[in-house]
Amino acid sequence: MVYKTYIPHALLKPYVNFFWLLEGTVPHCEAVREKILPDGCIELIIHYGDIFEAVNEKGFLETQPQVFVMGQIKRYFEVMPKGNMGVLGVRFKPGGLQAFTNMPALAFTGHAVGLEHIFGDEGRFVAEQTAAIGEAGKINLVQTLLLKKLACNYRYDFLIDGIIKKIIAQKGQVQLGSLLKNIKISERHFERQFKNTVGLNPKFFARLIRFNNIMRDARTGSSSLVTLSYLGGYYDQAHFIKDFRQFTGENPSEYFGNSNGLSSIFLNEQ
Repeated sequence: MVYKTYIPHALLKPYVNFFWLLEGTVPHCEAVREKILPDGCIELIIHYGDIFEAVNEKGFLETQPQVFVMGQIKRYFEVMPKGNMGVLGVRFKPGGLQAFTNMPALAFTGHAVGLEHIFGDEGRFVAEQTAAIGEAGKINLVQTLLLKKLACNYRYDFLIDGIIKKIIAQKGQVQLGSLLKNIKISERHFERQFKNTVGLNPKFFARLIRFNNIMRDARTGSSSLVTLSYLGGYYDQAHFIKDFRQFTGENPSEYFGNSNGLSSIFLNEQ
């Protein structure tokens, strides 16, 4: 499995973390379910190879759309890559998708929305063209689409963006009341704007950022998970285990005892 990341165009950098490509071959007889963990980001996904299957809410496998935007998720979900994989992804910064569409991020939460429902015929064109062009061409094609939408539909809430950056800088260990102290908006209005921009409420987003920071530190092996959870603001291990189970579907020993190929790749690339 080959995974590469690419720096976005300068005009896209405030809203896009990076582009990524994932390629490889998985024989059908060796295909297994892989977990994707929530990370606070929305992604645009383009399958230019064999399309993944995903486990739906009823536990059955169903084929993903070829090109779609995956909204925020609140717990893990599973996919099954097989055959000749070829995936191009755009990882938006939290709230970054709002610079390209008038649809609120909350409308995407928990859903995979086909790109044609967001960008119309241009979304269909991207789906048709990516398989036929090279690596640089794929990136350029998607960047061109995003730059066009940025110019046509630009709308961005810089107040919310500033709060997102503070939550991330403080690794999710924040009192939201303190963030609003010098902002002349009501808490209710702030929460509504935050959910429409990010797709999650601010408390859940902070909780998710805190958890993901602990998980990344845990992969370095420099400290025990108990120590890391304490340093991360979990003063009650039962609370940490509850979050761990919600986000990964397993307890720590089960999760770290498995390979978790895709979730490990994406977790390390926040």
